[in-house]
Amino acid sequence: MGCWKGLGRGCLRRMCARVAWNCAALLVCGVFLFFCGCKKKEKVFLDRANDTAYIASLYDQHEIQKTVAMRRMETSRQMTQCVMRVRSALPQGSGGDEALADALAADAEWQRLEALAQEQDEEAVRVWEDARMLMQRRILAEAQAARDVEAGKAVAMDRKAVEEKRARLIAEGKAPQ
Repeated sequence: MGCWKGLGRGCLRRMCARVAWNCAALLVCGVFLFFCGCKKKEKVFLDRANDTAYIASLYDQHEIQKTVAMRRMETSRQMTQCVMRVRSALPQGSGGDEALADALAADAEWQRLEALAQEQDEEAVRVWEDARMLMQRRILAEAQAARDVEAGKAVAMDRKAVEEKRARLIAEGKAPQ
């Protein structure tokens, strides 16, 4: 007990308690500093052409627009066939376009196709508007990302990571080649 020999039991207890208290305080401060001061910076894209999720969503929008356009094209083809059928049923010299318009207005098939075409046109406008909003949100997010990088809140995504992620999405079929 060499160096502790001259100390009484009360003094030794106080010294051990003080050491334990100081160690606990240092541990709490260390944990606090670790969790508060070590924020991981978010990785962001500064160029939306490098953002594979954005490219994949554009590809999805393209597929949706293509499907809508193909359905509308089929309806237009059916409308042309309906016009040809009604025109061939009209007697010769019946008045031209006015008689054809009157005959089409009375035709149930034509009315159904016109209503379908109207619905498809509205759907095409809705899909186009969704695509426009997607691009607008991404442009705003890109501007915010640039501000965050300038402020030191975020780090720009490196090119190699972007290319690896894009290759993975292409392999999964979620992005165009």
